[in-house]
Amino acid sequence: SLGIYLKREKKMRTILITLAALFVSASLSEQTYTIFIHGKSGSNHNGIGTTDVNNYWGSSVNTVSGSRIFIGYDGTTDPRTYGSARAQTNITTGLTTYCKGANSCKIVCHSAGCYAIEFWLANLGGTASSRGFNLTRVTALAAASGGSELASALNGISFGLLS
Repeated sequence: SLGIYLKREKKMRTILITLAALFVSASLSEQTYTIFIHGKSGSNHNGIGTTDVNNYWGSSVNTVSGSRIFIGYDGTTDPRTYGSARAQTNITTGLTTYCKGANSCKIVCHSAGCYAIEFWLANLGGTASSRGFNLTRVTALAAASGGSELASALNGISFGLLS
């Protein structure tokens, strides 16, 4: 009877370890990203990455939990255009990389960055989810399509609502 008990205990331990490993691997493969898309600025950047180039967003990004991705573009160009260093190209590349499959994304945009993401969403040819994008929220701060100086001034306070 002791031998049967030890076999059952070993089998139960193996099952629990396997379940724990599956749970950990599933949680590692899916991730929620906060995507930041900047507006026009003399301190903007071109590219997609994990660094707030030129500190465009300041310390406010530190109040957002989870992984952060910054999508930049040449802010002197029309945010509705595709091409090298253009908003539409970088948004498409960034969201395709980080917001499909098991991943999901929250988008935070400012000024012309909001205009760029609104244009991108409006021209998908379907809903974001029907195109395979897992976008859970878009937060517009002083959007170029309708914002105010007050919204810009409250920029830092707004980030606390995203965690």
